[in-house]
Amino acid sequence: MSLAPTLVRSIDLSGLKEWEGLITASLFAVCYSLGVLVDRLADVFALAFRPSELIKKVSWLRTAQSKFSDRKLEDAPVKLVKLAFKEGKALEYFDYFRSRIRIARALTINSALTALAAIYFGLVRRDLVADPWVFILTVCFLGGGISVASFLATGMLDLAYETRRTELSRLLEEAEESNKREAAVPTRPADG
Repeated sequence: MSLAPTLVRSIDLSGLKEWEGLITASLFAVCYSLGVLVDRLADVFALAFRPSELIKKVSWLRTAQSKFSDRKLEDAPVKLVKLAFKEGKALEYFDYFRSRIRIARALTINSALTALAAIYFGLVRRDLVADPWVFILTVCFLGGGISVASFLATGMLDLAYETRRTELSRLLEEAEESNKREAAVPTRPADG
């Protein structure tokens, strides 16, 4: 069915010993490029399926998300945004938050692709798998479960990000109004 295992066994890699550094650097470049492609794929997937919109539309998901949010201090996210804003660290805070969203998005895609690759491996190398159907069902359950959980986590993070972004927008508007009021107050000339 697949020639890959046969081809790998027949290749003599001993002649590549002097090229280890270059090969390693090349593989890092290829892996980085694949990582960027998977990240873009995760973005397209998240834009196409909008996990936060799914959570808003499905009643039991909305209920679960609100119960999860209620466990935390209700105004804690607002306090964190205010603290970051006052310390001049709002950009770093939101960069950190966006990186969490990107990690969850990438995990959604990576777990699904890994499950597909494992299923393919199980079908090709049946000699290594005791019961192929048990293996495939286990991989589907675990890979699918991780993928669905990270998809929902992405949606929850998106909703939390929106809450924080709204609060930051309000804080920026308040600061702008305060600056306008301060600029409108006439200053007295210095006595002298």
